[in-house]
Amino acid sequence: MSEEKRLPKELPKFANEEEEANWWYDNRDLVEAEFLHAEGEGTLRRGTAMRQTQEAAARKHALTVRLSDGDLAKIRSLAAERGQNEEVCAAVLLHDALDSAA
Repeated sequence: MSEEKRLPKELPKFANEEEEANWWYDNRDLVEAEFLHAEGEGTLRRGTAMRQTQEAAARKHALTVRLSDGDLAKIRSLAAERGQNEEVCAAVLLHDALDSAA
């Protein structure tokens, strides 16, 4: 795989989810090429995003919050749409709400 057809080693910093989604969409051919290359080389494994999420989760503190059935259903629905687990989705929503409140 030639160097000019590779994804960057470090992802750019995104201002929001829409910007990130657009970047991944625009680079979908490179992502597929990287995937197929790794598959062919036998180096396909869990990606950086999964590892970073797990490492970040290990550094965070737990907080238990009781939610109504309706709010929990909304979080589960959003998480499914975004391909996230419920905890990550809830944390992102809370983080965004705190940022907009500040």
